[in-house]
Amino acid sequence: MLEESKPENTSESKVPTAQNHYDKADELFDQNDNEGAITECTKAIELDPSFAGAYRLRGRVRSWLSDHDGAIDDYSKAIELDPNNASHYMSRALLNVMRIFTTDGGYRYLGKTDTFEMAISDLSEAIRLEPDDASAFAISGDQYLSKAKWFCKTGHLSMGDLESAFSDYNKAIRLALEWTMAYSGRGMVHYMRGGLCPRRCG
Repeated sequence: MLEESKPENTSESKVPTAQNHYDKADELFDQNDNEGAITECTKAIELDPSFAGAYRLRGRVRSWLSDHDGAIDDYSKAIELDPNNASHYMSRALLNVMRIFTTDGGYRYLGKTDTFEMAISDLSEAIRLEPDDASAFAISGDQYLSKAKWFCKTGHLSMGDLESAFSDYNKAIRLALEWTMAYSGRGMVHYMRGGLCPRRCG
């Protein structure tokens, strides 16, 4: 006589995993439920403290909510956990890029917490990891150019930053000919090489 098979216990499969919480957070973020997204990311991290992607996603949400310090902490943790992922460095760099600009389009130069250098450092690491990313070169060029504009405003034109910007823009253009932002930036470098400071430097 055949033994009657026991019903399979599916209770464990119904328990949400860290990936489930991450996917839910991503969905909620797309729906502009930012607090819900943060909650789900935190649940994912509690279940899997090594989930670098959950830290990066929570950083994106916090950045959107202007919690820049919290976002930096999350991006930094993602880098610590997954140091060979260029996307983590790009995320932290872009946040620092955003922090450079004031609401009226000028620049903040934050002294000891120098966001230009922090952004450039992270972009350089992203480029090292993904050397074919035209966007990283173009954004890096923008940071060198922004830094040169800042010093131009203070009366000290930084030719080294201009040359770094020019080099990065050229690399971006070689990788993606349609990258119009790089052409525009390179044009500004040509203008400033003549010792001319743009009318609006910050």
